[in-house]
Amino acid sequence: MEALAPEPPGGGGLLVRIRSDDASALDQLLERYWAQVYRYALRRTGSADAAADLAQEVFCRVWERRAAWRPEGSVRGLLFRLA
Repeated sequence: MEALAPEPPGGGGLLVRIRSDDASALDQLLERYWAQVYRYALRRTGSADAAADLAQEVFCRVWERRAAWRPEGSVRGLLFRLA
């Protein structure tokens, strides 16, 4: 299992940047968290296809609802609540 670096509040500004329509911040969020969200979804669903769909839906929701996200708290927590 990979060791994770401590996450700065607000994901190091990723949510702030996403709220400002910065698509590159979403790319960074995907790079950092896709595998973790996918593995979580795989454990919950037992299906690789369903896990991939669920993970994709999580990141789509982040982008679609970007104006509503607050930069406080853990980005990882937000993603796992959505999953």
